[in-house]
Amino acid sequence: MNDHNKKPIRGIKYISEAWGCGYGESARGYMRCLREAGIPLTWTPMVEGRGLGLWRQPFEGMDFEDDEFGDIVNRKIEYDVVILHVVPEYMSRLQERERGKTVIGMTVWELDTLPQHWRAIMNALDAVIVPCKWNRDVFQAGGITVPVGIIPHVIPPRVKERTGPLARVAPDDYVFYSIAAWRERNAPHLTLRSFLAAFRAEDKAVLVLKTSSFNERAVRPGFWWYRVKRHFASTEREIHSIQRECESSARIEVFTEPWPRASVEALHERGDCYVSLTHGEGWGLGAYEAAAFGKPVIITGHGGQLEFLPASLAYHVDFRLVPFDDPTMSRETRKNYSGYWAEPSIDDGAKLMRHVFANREEARERGLGLQQYVRERFDTSTITGKLVEFIRSVVP
Repeated sequence: MNDHNKKPIRGIKYISEAWGCGYGESARGYMRCLREAGIPLTWTPMVEGRGLGLWRQPFEGMDFEDDEFGDIVNRKIEYDVVILHVVPEYMSRLQERERGKTVIGMTVWELDTLPQHWRAIMNALDAVIVPCKWNRDVFQAGGITVPVGIIPHVIPPRVKERTGPLARVAPDDYVFYSIAAWRERNAPHLTLRSFLAAFRAEDKAVLVLKTSSFNERAVRPGFWWYRVKRHFASTEREIHSIQRECESSARIEVFTEPWPRASVEALHERGDCYVSLTHGEGWGLGAYEAAAFGKPVIITGHGGQLEFLPASLAYHVDFRLVPFDDPTMSRETRKNYSGYWAEPSIDDGAKLMRHVFANREEARERGLGLQQYVRERFDTSTITGKLVEFIRSVVP
């Protein structure tokens, strides 16, 4: 055993989002690992507030409603390690409060070039954790010189009872489904366009979109948008517009309200094929969980999701790399971002959906193969061991 494996960890303070986003859901997985490993743990969730001069701040009390981790919220323990599982813009401000501790940043990135301002933030930390090799390569190419560990995300434990609002989906419908916020990078609008190009109303196929009510794609910098137009920026408004533009009557079911975990799992259980024409993922939790449920996955063939979606087991949508451009950002903000992301082919996505629809047994076998692949390579005990080993390796 290496000497660093013997280094004791007195305790860990974990700062993260709580739920409802990729950062929050993945943080819960890592906290389960640390608790299972028997390491003393205290958790500080991030909440709305301007205490850090931004939009989020650490929760300062102890009475925080959370069925799983409420008992360790700001628990008083001795700790020598701090994990900042937040977007990097918050890391420097949080690190200032933790002098004398080993501070590890945990994040993901979806482009092939690191944001310019991240370099100084990351190199001031003691180490960084990312979920995939693609991310580590991008970080190191971007000038990150501190240790960068690869720790995959953790598949959450199954709930005992699953309930989902899919009353209008018939037992013999073939269900394509996608789980993603309605934002430019996730590109559920491209998934929708591809489905509408592939099917008609008379087909026994339906697309279930679990997304957000607020249309982040409609965001524009400036006074006029924030004062007036944002009040009309609904996801459903854009979906109806896309349906009219495509002149398609193919069946879709859209859910924009927050869902409990039981409903998310019910969708994975009922769904037949997961689809995402994303511009890029640092990991891709929706597709990851679909694979764990044994579902075939159709997804853009570029990004961190390829770590668990090999071409032999998943259906990769053709793409071309295009310069990153997100109109929701101001010109000043965009100066920090460069590089490329994927522009998936709507036609190829439609072709793959038609193929899966017509070759269901082949798709089912691929899904089961994916399930086995994920179980063998990303089991929780293995991830726990890697996480603890990496933390110990950077503790002085």
